Amino acid sequence: MRIISSFTDYYDASSSRSDDSECVYNREFRATQFPPGSLPQPWTELLDHELSTLERFPLAGEAESLRSLFVLVAGEIYPAFQLVQSRTTLAGHRTTALESFYDAQSTLAAIRSHPDPAMRGGPMALWSGRTLAQRLEDYFEAPAASRLRTTLHARKVAVAVLIPDVVHGSRLLNDPALGHFSFFKVCSGDAILKRLADFLTRNR
Repeated sequence: MRIISSFTDYYDASSSRSDDSECVYNREFRATQFPPGSLPQPWTELLDHELSTLERFPLAGEAESLRSLFVLVAGEIYPAFQLVQSRTTLAGHRTTALESFYDAQSTLAAIRSHPDPAMRGGPMALWSGRTLAQRLEDYFEAPAASRLRTTLHARKVAVAVLIPDVVHGSRLLNDPALGHFSFFKVCSGDAILKRLADFLTRNR
């Protein structure tokens, strides 16, 4: 597969070894910020999944925050959490480190090791009484989102990331660099290249 892009991602090296030069992925990054309450259908299916399973997030501290997000690749949906760590160097420069998690166990471990002891219990459930571990397990079960899956194929959306936020508005990233979301934990460079090529070929 041939990739046309202004930036590099972790699976790009695999594309140079690919024999399928007829399949072209025009990877053009676009970001859309939706005001609160204006996320369009069928993307709201993911927002509904987040609210019904987690009830209350993100988890924010002075130097660290943990937010939920959904990574969409080749028609599949991967619930995830991203840990955002902000630090100030001795020279006064502000740095940000990102790490993403794709399962309940590693996410729970990140919450339990939060530098602020008050944050280690995670957000309390608003209505169900479920434990934090139970809510995370529910969240990481891939949502059905049948209308969204149909839309992804119809509109040839190969890669996207949705960062839901009912308070400040959700953000949709089209064709972002998956390395920024640690997607190599889920899929190797060779494997993701094959899946993207199959997806783009089926939906020409």
